[in-house]
Amino acid sequence: MKTLLDIDYIIENNAPIIRLFYKISDEQEGTEGINEGNFDGKNGRKEVAYIWNFTPYFYAVPKEDIEKLEDAIKQQNLAAITKTERVKKFYQNYEVMIIKIYVNLPSDIKNIRGVIRTLPDCKEIYEANIPFTERYIIDKNKTFLESDKNLIIGAFDIETYNPKIASRPNTDPILAISYVEGILGNGHVKNTYTYKKVWTWKKSGHDFVESCESESGMLRKFGQTIRDRDIDILVSYNGDNYDFKYLQERAKILKFLSPISFGKFDGVEKQLKFEKSGISVAAFIDGLPHIDLFPIARQLFSLPKYDLNNVYYEIYGKKGKEDLDKAKIYEIWNDAGKNETCRENLDKFFKYSLKDSEIALEIALSLLPLYFELSHLTGLPLQKTTRMGSGMRVEHLLMKKSYEKNLLIPNKRNTSLNPEEETYAGGFVLEPEKGLHNNIVVFDFRSLYPSIIISLNIDPMTINCLCCENENDNKISINNSTFWFCKKKIGFIPEVLRSLVERRIELKNLMKNEEKLEKKKILDVQQQALKILVNSAYGYMGFARARWYSKECAESVTAYGRKYIQQVMDEARRVNFKVIYGDSLPYDRYIFIKFNNKDIMPVKIGELYDKYKDKEYKCISGISTLAMDKNKKVVFKPVKRVIRHEYNGKLLKIITKYGSTIVTPQHSVYSFNDKTKDICLVDANNLKKGDKLISLTNPKINVKYKEGYIFDIVEIDMGEYSKELVLYSDNVHLSFHVWVGGKNAKTRKIPRYWTLDKNLAWLLGFYCANGSVSDVLTKSGRKCILSFGGQNKELIKKVKSILDTKTGTSTKIIKDYDKRINKKMFYCRISSMPVIALFQYGFNAGNVNESKKVPWFIFTAEETLRKSFIKGYLNGDGNLKKDKRYVTPFIEFSAKSKELAAGLDFLFKTLKHGKNIRLQSAKDSKGNFCLAEITSIEEMPNEKYVYDLEVEGTHNFVDAEGMILVHNTDSIFLTKANKGKDELLTDANKFLKFINNSLPGMMELDLQGFYHTGIFITKKRYALMEEDGRLIVKGLETKRRDWSNIAKGAQKEVLMLILKEKNIKKAVDFVRKKIKDIKEGNVGKEDLAIYTKLTRSVDSYIQKKEPHVTAVKRAMNKGINFEEGDIIAYIVTKNGKEINEKTMIAELVEEGNYDANYYIDNQILPAVMRIMEALDYSKDELKGMEKQMKLF
Repeated sequence: MKTLLDIDYIIENNAPIIRLFYKISDEQEGTEGINEGNFDGKNGRKEVAYIWNFTPYFYAVPKEDIEKLEDAIKQQNLAAITKTERVKKFYQNYEVMIIKIYVNLPSDIKNIRGVIRTLPDCKEIYEANIPFTERYIIDKNKTFLESDKNLIIGAFDIETYNPKIASRPNTDPILAISYVEGILGNGHVKNTYTYKKVWTWKKSGHDFVESCESESGMLRKFGQTIRDRDIDILVSYNGDNYDFKYLQERAKILKFLSPISFGKFDGVEKQLKFEKSGISVAAFIDGLPHIDLFPIARQLFSLPKYDLNNVYYEIYGKKGKEDLDKAKIYEIWNDAGKNETCRENLDKFFKYSLKDSEIALEIALSLLPLYFELSHLTGLPLQKTTRMGSGMRVEHLLMKKSYEKNLLIPNKRNTSLNPEEETYAGGFVLEPEKGLHNNIVVFDFRSLYPSIIISLNIDPMTINCLCCENENDNKISINNSTFWFCKKKIGFIPEVLRSLVERRIELKNLMKNEEKLEKKKILDVQQQALKILVNSAYGYMGFARARWYSKECAESVTAYGRKYIQQVMDEARRVNFKVIYGDSLPYDRYIFIKFNNKDIMPVKIGELYDKYKDKEYKCISGISTLAMDKNKKVVFKPVKRVIRHEYNGKLLKIITKYGSTIVTPQHSVYSFNDKTKDICLVDANNLKKGDKLISLTNPKINVKYKEGYIFDIVEIDMGEYSKELVLYSDNVHLSFHVWVGGKNAKTRKIPRYWTLDKNLAWLLGFYCANGSVSDVLTKSGRKCILSFGGQNKELIKKVKSILDTKTGTSTKIIKDYDKRINKKMFYCRISSMPVIALFQYGFNAGNVNESKKVPWFIFTAEETLRKSFIKGYLNGDGNLKKDKRYVTPFIEFSAKSKELAAGLDFLFKTLKHGKNIRLQSAKDSKGNFCLAEITSIEEMPNEKYVYDLEVEGTHNFVDAEGMILVHNTDSIFLTKANKGKDELLTDANKFLKFINNSLPGMMELDLQGFYHTGIFITKKRYALMEEDGRLIVKGLETKRRDWSNIAKGAQKEVLMLILKEKNIKKAVDFVRKKIKDIKEGNVGKEDLAIYTKLTRSVDSYIQKKEPHVTAVKRAMNKGINFEEGDIIAYIVTKNGKEINEKTMIAELVEEGNYDANYYIDNQILPAVMRIMEALDYSKDELKGMEKQMKLF
């Protein structure tokens, strides 16, 4: 029996040789092509297959004539090309003849692919960036770790000397190395702890401890044991970033002549090497797969702290080992020979060391079977599979299936886009009103997005097919575009997903009938692997760097999801399930953001969340948004958090005379109370035509850009054109003037420096109204054109004059007759790639009408420049109107771009009256705001999510379109009243059956569960109690690592008392008792530590006074080292006045030294207040003031 463990390649005699590392069990004979080895023994034989005849290749697709492309390739005389041949492949739904190009070495592909791509007769090249070993795996359909019944897994861990808490390899030796083995076969554990050892260089009474003469001897003994025992897989916990790096550094310091040897694999040295793996570094050993369990734990679990004990507890539900104060390890080592107690402490240390490896092995034996299956499905080696994201596993599966179906594998897109990541479960949750409830049912779509992809055939190759254009039943409209998907030919991705889903259903059916526990476990692991891949497919499709990326497909999936979720919710209402909404704004609503550098820009609230989503529960620094303060002044206030909520309901578009806003029906907006003559809050759902909203005016800005400011093209973002631009000097005419052109010297150049003046501001305003840029490939070549057009010749003359002066060129005015409007038109155009890059990206004014925007610097330019910009825009897009209500004629304008309209509205409201532009005050102006009368209210379909801001010092922010003031709040979802368990479940199942009969294809709604009690705080923040007493918590603080154990424990106990015992009074008394314990100093350090991660080096933190940063700096001043990525535990002590003065690393804090008020007000109370506020309790009441208890 042959098991493939690993693969790599080497170069010999200027040719690549694939090496396949096999384990041969049951004394099978070597097969042809295998170099026989001598590794006999209990673990079978290790052999290496050398593959000499596999040649690197890639494909070239001709534009039209394949012979012309073949001739062009031959004429290049590229020595690296060994041969070419014609092959048939399926390309964009058609079978085509293309050229397969073979080369000498894998590196030759990278060197020559650019040459082939630029040939005039080459349409595109494909499969030129697939790593050579992966190419071989795909072509030969190789599978790793497939057939062995006895895989020996070894786990190790090191313990280091740490007088400064954090060990330093240049000064601190390794004190002990622990190592254990177990056997994994056919997907289940066969034996644990077949071998265990701890090596050290001190004496011990334990029989598992082997004492060596020195640290050097210990390192050699470790390597020798790995070599002699000839294991199949080596596991560690954070071995990539710590253990192996530390071992390597210590070997160098101890002057090993070569790195630690792990033996040979059929004559091949098992060499340790470090390779880049995503944004991290991975430790690999030739022929011996090394699996770091740390990235696996990060993928599978959501934990406050990813240490061995927490991961072990998550899997097995029990503590893995007794705690040892790791900060005292160096003291235990130093004191080892002093007395009997010290010797006992040393033996405890060795036992602790061994336990680390034992826990790592048990974690590996539990988790690795899942990754074996993922390796089988994707064809990737185990050590690669465990270190990559779920999307990349999907990609490798699709690459494998493409080869099987003779499809060309698409190229990765060359883009820096990072579109919004979506979750894969389509949560439709029937949640009750805020507070305590009995008898709750929860529904969920079963694999919503994958089932939509399969059922509606969503694929890049099936979108908007001509054959189904006239069939309307599955069309979907998104952002003014309409999409549909072919009904006659199954798409590639839906076909692959369908096969995975059908196989998973088959496995789950087998599980139901399987009586043998071990076999059932194997089937369960297999179906879990399929589930991971299936549920990752949608997110992969929407990932901009994916080979099968399709923004249109990803948007269609979510749009169909919204459609069917809405249908389900409408039906829920019809059968008397109560639906209660509330949240905030949809993804594409603009808000004004002011950055640290004082620039102001309108930004989509959803895009702002994308940028800061890793800080959803942490404070953001450096950005502000437009809001109204307590003195009713319109100011920019700091944004503390950007929040996203899942939301499955309709939205309300409220249109006023001055603009509009889109909110959820229960969202609060600001109106005006005629009785109190003051601003008031109202629910959007209660508004009607004629009511008035608050539209802000007179926003306060600080001028940053004055007339004469010089823009240097080198210093501004030129978007996708940045790589094409080149600087030139004109030594003849302007010896000191630098120009910007393209790599092609014939590209028309423009000046590098542009001065901001009224003419440039006017030109940009006119561009936003009547300008455009285009970059197209024609038969005569590439055309990059900046164009201005209009019926007024004098305005086009002004454009020409400014353009000629700014660009140093001479343009012409073109006269034309537009038959569409039966009028003469005048155009001024300049053909230059750098100038279109400058207007579209450098000045950030957009390219076509739908994407135009006010350049960012105009918002904070001095008033004369802002007026010039508006005048330019009105000259291009204004129409003179006369209204009998006004003596003076006025200009009316329109903008297709929402971002441009919002920007213009903002600019108008920043201007004072002047002789060229006069602004009429609103009839019902109230100083810094006016009353915007509602003209209509429309229901709109929802996005999957809605968004909210937490703004410092106020509870409002401005929706940029119309400057409408909205309230930031949270809200909740669904329930069905007056129903007992049996009756409720009967209704729920009837509802479920009806819905599933109406859903297409494989789409299915599932009754997720029944819960006998629950408390709901806000949407997606709730706790449920199952009938067996198990607590389900979502969106609360129990798993966040920036909360101390005392806060987490208090919150959990409060929930248990309320939901299980149904005793609110007892919960209140418990909180008061905890507060008393804190005040009296009765809390230990382990319950006070707050954990956080150093996300960058200490010196690179912008906010130098962040509590954990100041704690780390104080520790570093005492010689304790910390690095980027370290998890920091700190305590807020009594020392100092400000919090950043009080924080200290936990190991340095004496028991009892903590700030009681901080832990009461910032840990205990926040952890329980969301729960208790839902029950009508205040902080003061929890601190001791009595109130009458309510009946549950």
